[in-house]
Amino acid sequence: GGNMMKVGGPASTAMIGASNSVTCSRIMHLFNMSGPTGSADTACSSSLVATGVAMSFMRERRMGPNMTHAESRIKESVAGGVCVQIGPGSYIAMCGLNMISPVGRCFTFDESGDGYARGEGVGLMFLRGSNDFEDTLEQNASILGCAINQDGRSASMTAPNGPSQQACIAASMREAELEARMINLAECHGTGTALGDP
Repeated sequence: GGNMMKVGGPASTAMIGASNSVTCSRIMHLFNMSGPTGSADTACSSSLVATGVAMSFMRERRMGPNMTHAESRIKESVAGGVCVQIGPGSYIAMCGLNMISPVGRCFTFDESGDGYARGEGVGLMFLRGSNDFEDTLEQNASILGCAINQDGRSASMTAPNGPSQQACIAASMREAELEARMINLAECHGTGTALGDP
């Protein structure tokens, strides 16, 4: 922010450290990794979008002479999400928008839901595109299908769009070659609000 360039304030290199665009590049630099990299800032869906982008680079492609990256197929990738609350600004703003629960608890899919509770955390996944039996012995899970879209126009900028979300889920299930009757468990994004949960 504005305090970065004040005399006696943080070093000029702090601007690089505070930039969202540098976070992933710093990790790539540290571990000497190459290939596509980037940050996804899509609020609550950021880690899912990052995973979807990573998956899109790992899919088999017929690239021809005009490849979009150095290799026609990326074999391994790291994707995930980070939430760090460096200052009170965003928290205060979200309270003003009634997104944060005043009681500090998230009552997802409950009539008493009045917002969600924020926390800090990091979650990363190492993804490997392989059909080799030996590789599958070491894996914890498989991603069979993945899709990304945007809600488009809805009641408000932050309001969900049911048909758009259904289309995204359907696209993911088509890629996975699954039917609705085959789903045993669904992990949901619960905002704990009357607007977000239905």
